Amino acid sequence: MEYIDGDTLASALAKSTMNEDMIKTVQSELKRALTLLHNKELVFGDLRLPNVMITKEKKVKLIDFDWAGEVGQVEYPHLLSSVIEWPKDVQTLDSIQKEHDWEMLDKMFAM
Repeated sequence: MEYIDGDTLASALAKSTMNEDMIKTVQSELKRALTLLHNKELVFGDLRLPNVMITKEKKVKLIDFDWAGEVGQVEYPHLLSSVIEWPKDVQTLDSIQKEHDWEMLDKMFAM
């Protein structure tokens, strides 16, 4: 694990330190990251504001790969937070799908 100097996307948005252009850049970089993962038949699984870092250099990085893995091989944990709005068909112990990553990305930027 490496230390990443910066703020989570949740923190950056709460502090109002991001302008509209930076938000679009973050969204674009996350789309690029998901495309790279999905092209290798990998899923992230836990794409949420706290799991995206914005470095001091304004680079976008995903953190917390605990649920990430091969499509069809990784599942959601036994306990899913009921506070988080997961994709409509997500259930505990279900297989994590590429579509779930995209839906979570859409939810993040439906502000």
